[in-house]
Amino acid sequence: MKFEKCGIIVYILVSILGCGVSNYDRGMGFLGQEEFNKAIPYFEAAIDSGVNIADAHRELGITYYKKEMAQQAANHLRIAVSNNRKDSRATFFLAIALEENDDFDEALDTYRKFITLNSSQSIRQDIRSRLALIKDKRDNQIVQEVVAEELGVSFNKVQDNRIVVHYLEVTPGSVDPVALQKSLAGLLISDLAKVNRYDIVRRSLLQKLINVIDLDQDAVLNTKNVKRIGHLLHAQHVVSGKIEESSDGVFRSNLFLNNIGSNEVQPISTPEEEGNDLFELQKVLVFGILESLGIQPVGALKKTLLKKETESMSALILFGQGLDSVDRRDYTTAAKLLRDALSEDPNFELAKRALNEAEALEISRSQDLSRSEEHTSE
Repeated sequence: MKFEKCGIIVYILVSILGCGVSNYDRGMGFLGQEEFNKAIPYFEAAIDSGVNIADAHRELGITYYKKEMAQQAANHLRIAVSNNRKDSRATFFLAIALEENDDFDEALDTYRKFITLNSSQSIRQDIRSRLALIKDKRDNQIVQEVVAEELGVSFNKVQDNRIVVHYLEVTPGSVDPVALQKSLAGLLISDLAKVNRYDIVRRSLLQKLINVIDLDQDAVLNTKNVKRIGHLLHAQHVVSGKIEESSDGVFRSNLFLNNIGSNEVQPISTPEEEGNDLFELQKVLVFGILESLGIQPVGALKKTLLKKETESMSALILFGQGLDSVDRRDYTTAAKLLRDALSEDPNFELAKRALNEAEALEISRSQDLSRSEEHTSE
């Protein structure tokens, strides 16, 4: 790689010129030869001398990263980036050091900054795939942390604006109840997230929590576990309930708004008339939930909420099956199912987003970031 070739050249200069070479160049020589312990004091001396401070912090950070000391690496790389915000090399190594150190939020921000500093479309695509993996890692971290907190004093704290849309029980009638549960949850969450005053928990985070606390399909819908999930995610409200589908295709809903702080359960009011249009029912549920929260959408928001993501039942089921495959980390199958959903309805935007995520996660599984490293500048 470019970095190693440069290191070899500097190492040769150090050998030939001896004391005429700067501490920084000596450090680069040893770094290029992967003699990390010898490189460190020279970079430190360069920093102390006030010469090439930003570059010396960058290369010292890289040296620590190569030594698998991610925290020390990040400390120096932050300084390098703060001194030269256009240094793509420092930005790239800071991102991977932060990821290694499980500082996922800062890593996401730093990878995004690296994208803006890089003109290569292929490298940008590689990093966008990496972002999907880091988001997945961050969700896993969040879930592990909230489960560990369950017995702690902060367990009962709730965030007033946070809402969990739990999976709804779907009674027999559907060809694939699990796929319908997941697709309906996706539609409801997508709509409710358009109301800015609320923090709607992502379906993927809800599913990861369910996986970690090891609930089977029946236990997931148990009232006790619905409230437990609300507590774990520090939500003020959890939407729960059921949709009944009769043999003749008529749908009926029975939803509740669970107040986690007060333990109150409020029925969500919806029109009593029966119908066989699930997509109309989904919109009725959105407005019923918002009404229970004291919100009456008007104007542009109302128009946006009334717009249907899809009206194809086959696309909806394929979408749910794709989400289920993502949850099981079978990204290849997920991508196929989501492409099939888009074949049924090419305008199904949620399916497009889910497909992009599945493809990115599949790419990130075997991703080699060395190509990205080669596109960094010194």
